[in-house]
Amino acid sequence: MGEHHAALTGAVGDLSKLLDELAPKIVGYETVVLDANGAFTRSYRVPFRCIYLESQSTKVLTVAASPGETDVPASGAGVGYVKVGGASVINLRAYSWAIFGGVAGELVTVTTYSQPQPPFSR
Repeated sequence: MGEHHAALTGAVGDLSKLLDELAPKIVGYETVVLDANGAFTRSYRVPFRCIYLESQSTKVLTVAASPGETDVPASGAGVGYVKVGGASVINLRAYSWAIFGGVAGELVTVTTYSQPQPPFSR
C-alpha cells in the first residue's frame, strides 16, 4: 500500500500550479457597501493572489487577508491600506478578505485576481 501511495504521489505531484491555471483570471469583481461598522468581508472557494480596491471612503481603509475579525489588524503579512478616495493593488494569497475602518454606507469597488498584478496607485 505504501509503495502504491508513493507511486501515485510521484505521478500526480503537486497540483497547486494546475489549480492556479484552472482558476479564472478574475476571481471576483464587485462594488460593496460598508456595513454599520464600516466593514465588509468576502470569501471564495479558490484562492486569489491579488486584490485591487478603489475606495470612495472618507477614511483610510485597512484591508486584511482574513475573514472579518473583531480586532482590526494594524500591520503584518496580509495587511494593506487604501488612502482616502484612493486605490491600491495588494499582492497576497488568501481565500478571504476583509475591509475595515470606513463609514457605514460608503462604497468600495473590489477586484480579485488569480495571479499577482503589477502594483500601481492613482
